[in-house]
Amino acid sequence: MWRSAWLPPKRLTLLYLIQALGAGALCFLPLTQQLGYEHSVVAGVFVGLLAGIGSVLLVHHARQTASAPSFARLLWCSARGTLPLLLIPWLTATLNLLRVPNCGYLEGLAFYFLLAGVSWAYGTGLGLIAGLFGRTCRRGLCLWFGWVLGTVVYGLYTLLAHPPKFLYHGLAGYIAGPIYDATVRITGQTVFARFLSLWIAASGLVWAALGYSPEGVRFSWGRFWDRRSRSSAARWTLGGVWLLLVVLLLLRGPTAVRPTRGDLRRLLEGRMETSHFRIYYDPTAHSQEAIQLLAEDAEFRYFQLQGLFQRGLPRPVGLYLYSSAEQKRRWIGAEWVQLADPIHLELHLNPDEFPHGVLKHELAHLFAGQLHRWMRLSRSPGLLEGVAVAADWEEGELTPHEWAAALAQTSRLPSLKELMSLRRFWGISSSRAYLASGSFVRWLWESYGLDAVRIAYPFGDFRRATGRSLDQLEAEWRRYLGTVPVPKWALRRAERRLVQPAIVEQTCPHRVAALETEAWALYRRGAFEAARQRFQEAARLEPNRPLWRWRVLQTEMAAGRWEQVASAARQLIAELPEGSGGLRADLLEALGDALWWQGQEASSRAAYQQALEAASSSAQARGLELKLQAFEGSPALQRAVRNYFFPRTTAAQRLYWASRCVTEEPEWAGGHYLLGVQLYNAGLWTEAEAAFSKALARGLPPLLRAEALRRQGIARYRIGAYQQAQESFALAEEALSQTAWRFLMRSWQQRARWRYQVGGRARFPETDPYELGGFGLSDQFPEILRHLVRVPGGAGERPIQRSVRIEDDGPHVVVVDVSLLFGPDAVGLDELLGLLDGGGLPELPKRKIGAVGLAVLPEDRRRVVLRIKSNGH
Repeated sequence: MWRSAWLPPKRLTLLYLIQALGAGALCFLPLTQQLGYEHSVVAGVFVGLLAGIGSVLLVHHARQTASAPSFARLLWCSARGTLPLLLIPWLTATLNLLRVPNCGYLEGLAFYFLLAGVSWAYGTGLGLIAGLFGRTCRRGLCLWFGWVLGTVVYGLYTLLAHPPKFLYHGLAGYIAGPIYDATVRITGQTVFARFLSLWIAASGLVWAALGYSPEGVRFSWGRFWDRRSRSSAARWTLGGVWLLLVVLLLLRGPTAVRPTRGDLRRLLEGRMETSHFRIYYDPTAHSQEAIQLLAEDAEFRYFQLQGLFQRGLPRPVGLYLYSSAEQKRRWIGAEWVQLADPIHLELHLNPDEFPHGVLKHELAHLFAGQLHRWMRLSRSPGLLEGVAVAADWEEGELTPHEWAAALAQTSRLPSLKELMSLRRFWGISSSRAYLASGSFVRWLWESYGLDAVRIAYPFGDFRRATGRSLDQLEAEWRRYLGTVPVPKWALRRAERRLVQPAIVEQTCPHRVAALETEAWALYRRGAFEAARQRFQEAARLEPNRPLWRWRVLQTEMAAGRWEQVASAARQLIAELPEGSGGLRADLLEALGDALWWQGQEASSRAAYQQALEAASSSAQARGLELKLQAFEGSPALQRAVRNYFFPRTTAAQRLYWASRCVTEEPEWAGGHYLLGVQLYNAGLWTEAEAAFSKALARGLPPLLRAEALRRQGIARYRIGAYQQAQESFALAEEALSQTAWRFLMRSWQQRARWRYQVGGRARFPETDPYELGGFGLSDQFPEILRHLVRVPGGAGERPIQRSVRIEDDGPHVVVVDVSLLFGPDAVGLDELLGLLDGGGLPELPKRKIGAVGLAVLPEDRRRVVLRIKSNGH
């Protein structure tokens, strides 16, 4: 088999055995059982490392046999001798498909030969160079291990010194960043990085070939510098290879293979500075208004956390806002995971609606980094994430304490030893790990004070922080959770949210994540059949998760196949395992929709009633209540509501159907609520506020009333009526008794008070007067004007009109300049409207009003300008 006189297969047998044992072990470890990304990374490290060792051994043996091989022969025999190191893991993983599911063999094969295959070539080439430079086998091995160690140290340095959290390495190939981003794919960026690794090895081999001395099987500097020993073509080849290598290395930043902070700032060329933030953004992707809102949100969260942690940050925070999740994945290695860097005081965020959903959590990481003098990150992941969750405390419809109590009641609450362990923490699903950690840290904070959290944070030394062991603290914490009331709907909600297994417990996490991403993209394009096929493939890979069968059913609903939907929903309901309360409610609602579209109203109503009793979220309960109320109305109203909730209905269509609800049943509060929701989603804040006011005046059930007040408060906040927004949030707080809801509403009240106080000092740039789109409805104008004249004032004060000046401003336009003052002798709003009408407004009948614009002038915060435009009459 081995025909070379100097090639020693016995010297490589040990390497083959080590590789076989390692490949066998990978077949039984989580995530590496299938031929895929993780398997390729781990196998690539061993393949490249052992290939380098094998090349050094082969060079040493060639010296001992004094065979004086040519450089080409030496390279060929090294490649041939180390090739089994690459093939063994591949063959083992292929055979392992006989006992584990196939998650996509061709994709796994591409990963393997792109990552591990390049690692083999890289290790073989550079190992050969190390062997030639080392005069002995030991020196050659030292040079090889030294090179590997140096590249690892440099890679870790780049991770710590610069924002990107992914890493391309010659042996590991591609370290994809946060583990919670389940979708990992091969991109042009990955191919470029692997080509660069190959070119580094090729450049070294060309260099070694020009200085190679066959007599001693070594590299000779004298031969390398001796121009007579090589042709001009060889010199030009070396120069071209090294020139291309320099070019490729310089392109690492612009191609996002190894970008620096400077590359990110050139990418995000927009700038805005506030008191505590430097915001970098793409001005082509984000409007100035959106950036101002983000700056306002960031400053408010800073204000909240500064009071909570009783300290500020030593310098302004660098906040990087990317144009999309895909752009963020490409440049820093995190697609849906938001990143905080406590070492450099930086945040990296995806775009989100105002207020940003995770800004407070990520900013809390930066404040937590100041708890210790130099340790910016906790050694215990439970403390690292727990402090951020405890400081944020806005976790949806339940507080972290309630989530943790629900986990305890369903026997899913992790132990503190698991949460504080760097190894075991990642074996818990992220939702359970984060919420349990946040509950414990919040309890620790409230029971033992901020100093206890500060002392425990860096190294998890709870004995020094509290005088109690971790077991004693866990017993106290669990006793406290036993006192936290958890309603039945909250248990269903917990089962729905927290049932997701950890990524290391999933069979094909990356393949399933890719299928889900593809399916939803197809669903949004209307390709329901193709989306259904993707969800069916996910169901095949994870047969124990009913979620995927529910996704298949959703595609059938969007396609309008109501008979199939009814049949499949009944079958799934009958087969649901215990602990699927939330999914049961979804299926019952789907059944009710199918029966309604088939004209079986009585059966549909019964299904909706059962779904309402099993609902696991307030959003679902609100929708069900509206559907049930629609049955009390006319057939036209029922048709409008049914079409409003149809899955394929667009936003514009929903706005139309909501307006039809108002037209058909003007006194039905639900119609005004639905109209307000669509106006709110469209950013028409004044009109949305008016619609919610009408809905509230006509009476809404508690859940709908609370949500209408919340949205009304936000609409008033966006208009600038901060005191009136506080009133809405205060009423919303009283509407429901849920602890998490009350905490959220108090936070909004705090935000409105803060914004009013700092807004008066013009902390943020003023915007130009904005136009509020009118509906042309005659009864809308008084509502619009009523809220436009509400400018910030003292608590309980009302505006009083001092002077009104009306000027012509072009055809069909009248400017009303109203100077407002605040005081106890303020006149009522009706009197103010009468004064305005008496000043000239009768020239523009109310039915002709088309649009109203508002500007609060920065030089006089008490002056309001109304620009009123007619519809051309």
